[in-house]
Amino acid sequence: MASWRFLLLISVCVILSGHAQVFESSPGFIKVHEGEDADLIWTTRDEIIPWELIQSFFHTTVHNDNILVVVYAGANPSTFHECKDRCEHLRGTHEIGIRIPNVTTADAKSKYIIVLKIDIQGQNGDAVIYIYEKPDQAQLTSDHMTEGNDLSLTCISRSNSLPEQFRPNVSMTYKWTRNDQDISESPPDRHSFEDNERKVLTISDIATGDCGSAYKCIGQEKGSRLESDESEAYVIDVRCKPSSPTELFSEATARSLTLSWTPGWDGGTPQTFTITYSAEEFEKTIPDIPDSPDSSRISYTLTEGISARKHYFVTLKAVNSQGSSGVSWISIATPAGDGDSTNIGLIMGVVAGLLVLIALCVVAFFVIQKFRKLKEADDVELDPKQCAIT
Repeated sequence: MASWRFLLLISVCVILSGHAQVFESSPGFIKVHEGEDADLIWTTRDEIIPWELIQSFFHTTVHNDNILVVVYAGANPSTFHECKDRCEHLRGTHEIGIRIPNVTTADAKSKYIIVLKIDIQGQNGDAVIYIYEKPDQAQLTSDHMTEGNDLSLTCISRSNSLPEQFRPNVSMTYKWTRNDQDISESPPDRHSFEDNERKVLTISDIATGDCGSAYKCIGQEKGSRLESDESEAYVIDVRCKPSSPTELFSEATARSLTLSWTPGWDGGTPQTFTITYSAEEFEKTIPDIPDSPDSSRISYTLTEGISARKHYFVTLKAVNSQGSSGVSWISIATPAGDGDSTNIGLIMGVVAGLLVLIALCVVAFFVIQKFRKLKEADDVELDPKQCAIT
């Protein structure tokens, strides 16, 4: 116990000079995910001879409370505090350092320091372990939007990685979707990003065709595999013509047509619906049918001009202050009504009566014919001219 304390005392108290000439390179900014290994490696200008060197590794400051690893003149390394029975000593001819396995946020330190003594004397604290954490949910904002102008959407997601003071040193990159299709690498026409980080998406010449397009974004620190939760959808809602109603169905009776449909996007302003229906020598338009307050299906029944056994052509469109949607249509045939059934029954009754009458006539004809033959036979038997004279 006394021996390693003596080594620590030497490591801390020796005043070193010429540090810049000792090290060729330092670990610098080491970015890792939790659970990965972090290798802190310094390279030296001169060859490292272990038995002529005392190596000490610290975090934050050169202080006994922050000592991690000590290697004394070629002996086995001694580990302390956060590195106790955990860290590994790394050494080559011109390389020296430590490996911290399975890092956690507790290893995210703003400075790791190496101190060399005896044959090579130097100190360097140019090493940081930066541990990636999942960023905050992305947020989408926009500038003022009007038809014909450009629209800029800005995505922001904030880092939660550690140490906190080094977050500005790691840039955030963004991924974008339009109607759930990725556009990050290949943006559509009139879409562009300001830079490789893709923080700002610009949509040029906003037109009615852009209405209803939904954009989302995700934030991710460069080099990290951890993505933020995606932003809420930003839907382009400049005033546009409404979308066409869908799922148009019908039920027909001999005296009515009942239509039902699902309303589409209203274009950003209140919409109504217009029905036009026609048959031979008949046409009628019904405007201003109210929209559903919760976008559920709408049902409407037509009665005027509807009669049995006819074909009707029906069109449906949505209308708002910007114009009309495309037209949905359906062709409907009404069934036979109650009056038609009566007429058919009457006709069938007449036909059946005629068939019965014809059958009776045929039977009567054969009966008459048979009666005539019997009478002629009786007349022959009574003729005196045909009797024998005795």
